[in-house]
Formats: sequence, structure tokens, C-alpha cells
Amino acid sequence: MDTFLRFTLLLMIFAVPGCGGGDSVQIYDLSGTVTLDGTPVKYGRIDFVPDTNKGNTGPKGYALIVEGNYDTSSSTDKGTTGGAYIAQITAYEEKPVETEDETVEVPPAKMLCVAYPVEKDLPEETTVINFELSDEALGYDNSKAQARRVANEP
Repeated sequence: MDTFLRFTLLLMIFAVPGCGGGDSVQIYDLSGTVTLDGTPVKYGRIDFVPDTNKGNTGPKGYALIVEGNYDTSSSTDKGTTGGAYIAQITAYEEKPVETEDETVEVPPAKMLCVAYPVEKDLPEETTVINFELSDEALGYDNSKAQARRVANEP
């Protein structure tokens, strides 16, 4: 009887439906440069937000920008599925100071732009895409732009 119970238990463990990968989506890595008026962005983040207005319901991708370069293949970043995306670029004049000591006052890093939107149709393959921002991006703050839109809605 002991052998029968063990066999049944093992059979149940390996035969449970719904466990495992399921419907997985192919993710493609992106890399490239981000410049502002021809100068590499020292530090920032690029978020790849699916453009739902154009029918893209894929996952969001993201990467840190360090010395003008980004790469979604790093262990902390994530690629995209391709298709219509809005790249939202946040750029700092320099990398913000980090400290473990909460009693130390840290000066804020100067932000150049916050979530500056750039529409892109991304390929369904790993590729290099460079972003060249003009001075139009300087001072852009998407959170303030959204607040203005909401305030003006009926």
C-alpha cells in the first residue's frame, strides 16, 4: 500500500495541469545610445510602454541609461515584444548620490527631463536603437503634463 500511495502522489505532482510556462511571449532585447543635443545622457532610465492606442498590449520594457548607453539584456532590465511602443526617457545631469545612511542629507540630482515620450515601432528581434533628443526635451515633465490634461478635462 505504501508503494501505491507514493506512486499516486508522484503521479499527481507531475500531472497537475496549468503549471509551467503556459503562453509565453517572446521578449527581444534592445540596446543603444541616448543623447541630448549630441551629448550622451550621463544617467537615467528608458521605459518602453506599449502603445495601446495602436493595439499593442505587450509587456513594458525598461533599462537604465549609464554614460549614454542602455541595454535591456542586463539582469535588472527587461526587453520588449516589438510593435508600437512609446519610449519614455528620464534623464539626469549626473547620477543621483546614493547612501545607506538616512541621516546624511543628499543633494538632489538635476533632472533634465521626466518621461519624455518618443513613439517607436520596435522590431520583433534583438536590435540596436539610438535615441537623439533635442533641447525640446529639456525641462519636460510628463507628470506635470498629465496633471494639466486632467485639470482641463470637463
